Amino acid sequence: MRSTARLELYVVGRPGDAPVDAAATLHDLQGRRVATLFRGALPRGLTALRWDGRDDRGLALASGTYFLRFTSPLATRVTRVIRVR
Repeated sequence: MRSTARLELYVVGRPGDAPVDAAATLHDLQGRRVATLFRGALPRGLTALRWDGRDDRGLALASGTYFLRFTSPLATRVTRVIRVR
């Protein structure tokens, strides 16, 4: 990503199923949480989030590798995000 990133989260189930409590957080290589991108109820199916490259304090993060952690009662998934400035 160079500016704003589009991150897609997918919750399994049918569109009419109840939403699930979920969180999407960004972590540095040491495992420290640097940003919370989403926390709350997510509907089933695909949800797109936008991340502007900033941490929870509003400061721009340095170029590098980060990990997006998506957790819900259904599963936990981690994927790599590379920030290029």
